[in-house]
Amino acid sequence: MTWAALALYLTLTGPAHTTMTVVWHTDARAEGSVVWYAAEPGGAWKRAIGKNHPLPHSTRRVHVVPLSGLSPDTSYRFRIPHLASIERFRTLPPTATRPIRIAAGGDTMHNKKLFAKTLEQVAKVDADLLAFGGDLAYGNGDPASLPKWFDWCDAVTQQLVTKEGRRIPIVCAIGNHEVQGGYAQKPDKAPFYHALFPTPGERGYDVLDLNDDTSLFLLNTGHTAPIGGEQAAWLDRELAARTQRPHLFAIYHVPGWPSHRVYSGPLSAGVRQHWAPLFEKHGLDVAFENHEHTYKRSPRIKGGRVDPEGVLYLGDGAVGVNVRTVKSTVFSWWLEHTASINHFILTTLEGKRRVHEGVDQQGQRFDRWASDAPTTGTENLHLLLQKETDAFFATHTTPGLQIALVRDGAPVVVRGFGLAEAGETRPLTAASVFQVASISKAVAAATALRLVEQKKLELDKPVNQMLTDAWKIRSSPGKNHDPGGITLRRLLSHTAGLSVHGYPGLPPKAKLPSTLQSLDGVPSSNGPVRIVRAPGERWEYSGGGYTVVQLLIEQATGKSFAEAAQELVLGPLLMTSSSYAPDKNVAKMCVVGHSKAGKAVPTYRFAAQAAASLHASAGDLALFLSTLLEGPNGEPAGRGAVSEATLDAMLSDQTPGKRNGYGLGFRVRTDSNLDGLVFGHGGNNRGWKAVMLAHRQKRAAVVILANGDDAAAAIGTLADKLLLVLVSQ
Repeated sequence: MTWAALALYLTLTGPAHTTMTVVWHTDARAEGSVVWYAAEPGGAWKRAIGKNHPLPHSTRRVHVVPLSGLSPDTSYRFRIPHLASIERFRTLPPTATRPIRIAAGGDTMHNKKLFAKTLEQVAKVDADLLAFGGDLAYGNGDPASLPKWFDWCDAVTQQLVTKEGRRIPIVCAIGNHEVQGGYAQKPDKAPFYHALFPTPGERGYDVLDLNDDTSLFLLNTGHTAPIGGEQAAWLDRELAARTQRPHLFAIYHVPGWPSHRVYSGPLSAGVRQHWAPLFEKHGLDVAFENHEHTYKRSPRIKGGRVDPEGVLYLGDGAVGVNVRTVKSTVFSWWLEHTASINHFILTTLEGKRRVHEGVDQQGQRFDRWASDAPTTGTENLHLLLQKETDAFFATHTTPGLQIALVRDGAPVVVRGFGLAEAGETRPLTAASVFQVASISKAVAAATALRLVEQKKLELDKPVNQMLTDAWKIRSSPGKNHDPGGITLRRLLSHTAGLSVHGYPGLPPKAKLPSTLQSLDGVPSSNGPVRIVRAPGERWEYSGGGYTVVQLLIEQATGKSFAEAAQELVLGPLLMTSSSYAPDKNVAKMCVVGHSKAGKAVPTYRFAAQAAASLHASAGDLALFLSTLLEGPNGEPAGRGAVSEATLDAMLSDQTPGKRNGYGLGFRVRTDSNLDGLVFGHGGNNRGWKAVMLAHRQKRAAVVILANGDDAAAAIGTLADKLLLVLVSQ
């Protein structure tokens, strides 16, 4: 009596150049776990006998027959007793003397059709092996989900066959959806996984030496074995034994460097803590990660930093599942390329060279990285930032920096370096928030100019004609200057002749005065804002002038200045971490300012919000500057935030008798070294220093924020250096 095979697939329990393991299912206990096989062309038939066992909670038997002593890089035909057809497979060469193609991916089957579509493309690229990184049939070790496993095995049986009729072998790491309970379980909670796949065995992790120069580690991210402990010790030993091999790979489920979930997740942190140092120590080349339902490619990482000698992480598990949103590569330094796309990763080995490509369900190769290619993308920028910040921290007391870079009219890198507070462990990240001091004026100018465009304010009308009787601009005692010469244009360009250069701020517990009270002077903070020289006579910096602008905006909108700025600029530009009156959500992201001695200083507060109180991240300020540049896809400068005419006025020198000076809210200069117009602003509050620079023609910008007083000169020099690099690229 014969039984029809219900599924047929190949896997590995030994080297892929001399062994192959044939697995098939029958619907009852069947005699004859036998495989007949022969080398092609014309080799004599040989017989191999294996074993079979029940598939739990079903009437199926799983037959497993290892074939050994095979010839390398050879095609074989084979037969099993339960199929009439002759099948084929191919062994690997001992080394990559021909292209060896390894496909990888995880999170395989929300539905059979989606899964099969990706497998079809794997077959079309003539892969030598397909490695799965967990979450296969989404059966969760549940007997009621057994039909999902039947569908999964059927898709592999039907699709993983090349046009020449060659079957592609598979190997499978374990994921949470193979296990009842998902994590921290015993192997018996993954009954179907262990019954269907002879490798990696009951402990849930192993290494396959695919040939003489390539090894693949199948690891277990805490599903039936802890990440640390015995598994990490085993990994250390086994990697050490293979250090001289030119191709070392690992595949596992939960990523150390996630592209969708939070970076601080305990299993991701566990991978970074226990495995990443071993990968780096022993020269692992590539780790294939999964679990996220996205695509990702990292820069090479070593020691928690971008490093050309580090490990490349590829993932993140979207073979046949509904894809998820991805983290921004701009704010996640560990991500070089991301996409929400179903895919597998194709690795091609030729000698010691490796090429990795993302391949979608239409067969399009949408991303590529080669081991012998020069660094590309943002990797060089990360290396430069790491070098410069290392040098900075070696000679300064400031504990942290946040840097944002804009290239081609869009932010490309936002990173935090150092600590949020000296002596503490909280890192300063890309999401940290700072007082940005006088950079507040540039955003306040944009807010006022939006109201000019809405015809609620006028740029060249005497300000006293727009102010209510509650407060008017007047001369300082003993002076007799005409307030009629003070316009919004002159206030924004510091040519109105007003007093109060800057504001030191008020202690944290002090009650903030109103805008009107601030304009009339606040003890221990500032004197009254008055005319001290003829309007338009010359440029002289006046934070007090921006407090007048603040009052104009409040009276024109009937709202607080902070509310108006939120509605007119911060909200529309998606500056979600920015506020002139930070609430608890913004405040808890704020780092701590420090004196020149490196000691924490109180968080001083400001009634003069337009002049000095903006809280923001470098990323938000990069968005602001990007809006004022032509966009990456040809979007016009201003991009709906301000008109072209307004932008031209903002970036035109408004100061008398100076070639380079001040526009409306920005310092401006023509720079022969950079060949174009550079604009920006600095910031200087107690404990905080800031600078932002942009190049109008080259569509590049730099923002640097520091939480320490001794950073002022250094960040200005660094901003110039980084802008030159961006412009040169």
